Amino acid sequence: MNAARVAPITPKRWCEMILARLPEQAGIVWDGDAVAALLTDLIALDPAPEDFPTLLATLENDPRSEVATVAARVRHAWEYDLAESAGTHTEAKPRVLVVDDEEVICEMVAAVLEPRFAVTTTTDPQQAIALARAERPALVVLDVIMPGMNGYDVARVLREDPTTAAARILFCTARSGLDARLQGRDAGGDGYVVKPFELYRLAAQASSIVGLDPLGA
Repeated sequence: MNAARVAPITPKRWCEMILARLPEQAGIVWDGDAVAALLTDLIALDPAPEDFPTLLATLENDPRSEVATVAARVRHAWEYDLAESAGTHTEAKPRVLVVDDEEVICEMVAAVLEPRFAVTTTTDPQQAIALARAERPALVVLDVIMPGMNGYDVARVLREDPTTAAARILFCTARSGLDARLQGRDAGGDGYVVKPFELYRLAAQASSIVGLDPLGA
């Protein structure tokens, strides 16, 4: 979630936004019921910004392990968003390469991924291969149906090249059905999202694929 878009940001409003996205991210944000329960309680408390970290720290010592674990995750997501909004976030973001022959799709996906990732986009599958070799992205979000070279072919090239073989690949395409998903898996894909997709579900899945907590994505 991009806290820079929230003005002013308050714990209650922030929790409401995270809670509103959870149904869209079902099955990706783990322990979603426990997260929703804690966020609902925090919204009801409506803590002041200066009191919110102390409240979460107290909850991290809760004897109920599920509450303590979720409180730590909420605190981390809150602190991340505060740092993003203040421009003080210093942790290196994983690089993601977004490849789609429609520029508007590239822009939409980039906008939702930028809070968590350093984003490069291209509408050219051949250029995508060159960019992947140059930038070594942690993740490639890859359309399938493109002119000249389809996404499955791009994925195979990336998998066969030692410099790009470690990149995770998330197919993002209008092709649906079991056969299409199996083709994606066989081409080296790690995930598959069908268009039209929910943007924050895509953000959560992208985060999860590279090992980030999808909470707050």
